[in-house]
Amino acid sequence: MQSKRPKPLPFVRNSIEWTLELIGLSSIALMIIIGLWFYESMPDKIPIHFNLRGEPNGYGSKNMIWLIIGIAIFFFAVMNTILRIPDQYNYSIKITEENAQRLYRITQHHLLWIKTILVLIFLGIILLIVQSVVTSKPPGWAIWFIVISLSSMSVVIYRLFKLSKSLQ
Repeated sequence: MQSKRPKPLPFVRNSIEWTLELIGLSSIALMIIIGLWFYESMPDKIPIHFNLRGEPNGYGSKNMIWLIIGIAIFFFAVMNTILRIPDQYNYSIKITEENAQRLYRITQHHLLWIKTILVLIFLGIILLIVQSVVTSKPPGWAIWFIVISLSSMSVVIYRLFKLSKSLQ
């Protein structure tokens, strides 16, 4: 890390970024509501791991629901903190006065996408667990959830990689 990088300007979100924040916060709220709604009616052991067909192949305590929600909230909070210190990130190119604010902004934008996708993945996991408990059969959408989750994250990572190559 360079010792004297320019300080970032305040992170002001555009309309797309505010929408991403709203999606992330709504997803966390929905996870908590789902947890509160279904927790008491869940059996003591719930499915917590699934194969590619969405069939449960690992079980744990129903308290795992709260652990999963807690991890989602933790990631969301950590990513919010990290978004505020883009001058501390590890960049593959030299940060100068001329490129600093642009690089900081691009990186913050992509991290916001990653944060939202991660929270949506955790919401999908909660929905997968609850649907498996309620219906006692694997949901048909499980494979699509996996494909879309991995594809979404791959697109963001690819864009960051492509961008870093173009800036060198």
